Amino acid sequence: MDNQLLFDLAVAALAHGDLVEAERGFLELLALHPGNPQIRHPLGVTLAQQGRTGEALDLIGGALETNPDDLDILLDYGVVLREAGRFEEALAAFDHALTVQPGNTDLVKLKGDAAMSLHRYDDAMACYDLVLSFTPNTAMLLHSRGNALRGLGRHEEAVACFDRALALQPDFTPALYDRGTSLAVRHRIAEWFAGFDRFFKRWKAAATWSAVGDEPPPHKAQHDRE
Repeated sequence: MDNQLLFDLAVAALAHGDLVEAERGFLELLALHPGNPQIRHPLGVTLAQQGRTGEALDLIGGALETNPDDLDILLDYGVVLREAGRFEEALAAFDHALTVQPGNTDLVKLKGDAAMSLHRYDDAMACYDLVLSFTPNTAMLLHSRGNALRGLGRHEEAVACFDRALALQPDFTPALYDRGTSLAVRHRIAEWFAGFDRFFKRWKAAATWSAVGDEPPPHKAQHDRE
């Protein structure tokens, strides 16, 4: 099979979530072109999506050695580093990427997330505020900012941030849950219980049970009732 066609088929398989076929195609190409960064990178992404982060980092890191300023490789390397719990290295990768493309809001958001993982809440807040200055009505960003405020102990501001997120996306259960945590810390118990009840109803409506029809297994049902 023509190499370009094989590459295109592997890329298409990755895009459609067929990770087995994508891996097979990229491995076949890598056997023909060992060390090629244009093959190592997507193969690494394929393995990362299978949870094989160690192998993925070896491949993407190798591609990065050849192309140290490639924005796409830097971004994926940082994301996989964060998934592997290597937060300092992830932060460094995003910082490097931002020297390649300063002001890229996707990268700034990822840098904020890495800072959050390191409990550097002031740094995370600065990142989220920068991105929100461009896209102020983004529920996920407001939720992230609220969690940075929680980390700083600024729970009243965090509640206000979660409220803004929920006004934009009322079914955003993570914001509803974290809002309740900040309310509890501030001893706003009635609001906390009301919010938790709302969270539970939304969570229950969204829950699906593939194992036993639409119902959880007996031990899980007992746990949920409790």
